[in-house]
Amino acid sequence: MLITPVKADALSIVVVMQSTEGIEDAVALGVGDPSVLIGMEPFCGCDACDSGSDNLLTAIDDLFTGIMNGEFLYAEGKDWKLTVGVNGWSASGSQDFDSLIDKARAGTSIGRLMITGDPWFT
Repeated sequence: MLITPVKADALSIVVVMQSTEGIEDAVALGVGDPSVLIGMEPFCGCDACDSGSDNLLTAIDDLFTGIMNGEFLYAEGKDWKLTVGVNGWSASGSQDFDSLIDKARAGTSIGRLMITGDPWFT
């Protein structure tokens, strides 16, 4: 399902319900064109990782909130990835990610791919 905001410079959200790797009912979210997977819940289907639906709903809500309020940022370079949302940032690789975030927020393109958008609402 594609959820498209009215505002032109805001990000659309792709929502996919799927079964994958032993997880019967997973929700995957993507943004961008073409879409980049930014989250999947649950990420594991084992009983030990099952902390209940409250945590799953919060994780999905946080992704939606970050995209809709304009805080969301996804960027990747040759050997690194960065995701910024309502709860801070997560990354892989070795970079000065705080500096990269500051540059992106100032309007400078970072990495070989950068996805960010305006808030859905004014």
